[in-house]
Amino acid sequence: MAGGIQTLGNLILIASLNIVRSNTDFFGRELFGTKTPYLWSRQNVDMTDRTFVQHNGRTCRALYVDGLYRHGARYPSPKWINRMNELQTLLSTGGGINQFVVDWVNAFTAEKGAQLSALGHQEMVVLGERLGSRFKSLLNDQSDKIMFYSSKKDRTRDSATYFQKGLGDKLGTIISIPVTLDNLMLRFYDTMPFMNKDETFEEYDKFLHGPEMTKVVSDVNNAVLSGHFNLSVYHVATIQQICAFELGFFNSSDWCNFLSIAGLEVMDYAGDIEKNIEDGYRYKITSQMACPLFKHMFQQMDNVVTNQANRSLASFRFGHSGSVSPVYTALGLFNGSKHFLATDYQVNANRKYRSSVILPFSANLVTTLYKCGSDYMVKMLVNEEEVDIPACGASMCPYRTVKEHYRQFINCDYDNICENSDTNTGTRTVVSVLISSVIMLSLLL
Repeated sequence: MAGGIQTLGNLILIASLNIVRSNTDFFGRELFGTKTPYLWSRQNVDMTDRTFVQHNGRTCRALYVDGLYRHGARYPSPKWINRMNELQTLLSTGGGINQFVVDWVNAFTAEKGAQLSALGHQEMVVLGERLGSRFKSLLNDQSDKIMFYSSKKDRTRDSATYFQKGLGDKLGTIISIPVTLDNLMLRFYDTMPFMNKDETFEEYDKFLHGPEMTKVVSDVNNAVLSGHFNLSVYHVATIQQICAFELGFFNSSDWCNFLSIAGLEVMDYAGDIEKNIEDGYRYKITSQMACPLFKHMFQQMDNVVTNQANRSLASFRFGHSGSVSPVYTALGLFNGSKHFLATDYQVNANRKYRSSVILPFSANLVTTLYKCGSDYMVKMLVNEEEVDIPACGASMCPYRTVKEHYRQFINCDYDNICENSDTNTGTRTVVSVLISSVIMLSLLL
């Protein structure tokens, strides 16, 4: 059954790829920021059982696995759905517009807004199967020692449910474990009080009105109706969103014909400027505020190391891009330029912090605690690929080294961090100017 689901998913995507290429070159490309489907570029991954691995001539045995997952692909939010409808109404009033725009029916309805989609179901089932394959020897017949957590949003709870299905299929059992809802752990950013400073999104605003984005807007205007429409950067962002979601849902979108790969790359950088401010390396508080999640994660590993009676074999957490990115930042992963400047588009062409690659739907970080002889070691996978852990600069680090390196995020006072957030110490703020808020919402990738 599990293999059947995965094979069917692969066949759907492969078949779709052949259909779409006659219509657009965008399908399967990591160009849509946080709206990029996970499985577009992750069809062939290593699913070798990792319960036992070799390290420095020793056989290491997995004792605990910890998974942090962004929710699967979802429907657009109600705000974006409204913008899509408003854009079609605007364009349909002009003569000579492509007939598909006039005839277009928005398949994304308000009642489904931001809910997990069928593609998200598939992503989570596949990820559950893959995790089960990698740690079958550890988790077989041990479902009573597996814990699940999610934020209180429906899409994260549903993600946990579909992940359980995939995991159970691979382990040959039905898994139906209650999911603990914990917003402090998985939406810690919701309760952070930020001061108002106009300069917070200054670089983002500059880029939106800079030469690269101005050309993108001009090109889209010309593509829509030879420049007869005076579309704004917000309208272009809406076209990009329709293109992204329709490609993810239906494998094709006529709206993509108004865009170009070069233009999408520019918009991708705009989204990364913003995401770096919100959840990346721009401000220290981004990593500091992830401490509730860090504390819980290391407490579970400590329970294993100290052989506590109530220790778990696995914990799986389902949150949001705003849950995953701050953890990347705290770990020191994908750390290139701290500041993405409006003038540095070309300089950052090969940036490490690229949301389309590291924060697609279903983005994940899996941390495994191993015992090698008498030593405890840690290994991490990001989006199912092994990464070097900055704590030691290698793919496998001593647990003691990892814990010491990240102690500031483990031994932290979340309430104190909230109360003392201040830009003078390099922490994050949120802009209060209305136009900046509108821009931020309109190009949220």
